[in-house]
Amino acid sequence: MGTDQLATAIDSLLAVDPNELTDTELHHLVTTIQRQRHRMAAAAASALSAWDTRMVWADNGAGSAAVRLANDTSTS
Repeated sequence: MGTDQLATAIDSLLAVDPNELTDTELHHLVTTIQRQRHRMAAAAASALSAWDTRMVWADNGAGSAAVRLANDTSTS
């Protein structure tokens, strides 16, 4: 599915110290991350839509998709 690869790629990005990059490298990093962020949003929207439509979130008795997502991801 690629979720492990995604986590590994993000770990690699988090290991980069922007202060050690040249201006050109930093610019490339920032613009690349921004482009990929938009692609990630599109992938997330597609997955979230299917997850919600199929009511996968309800399999543990959660009252709503928002509650399930907040609980499982420790976010609000």
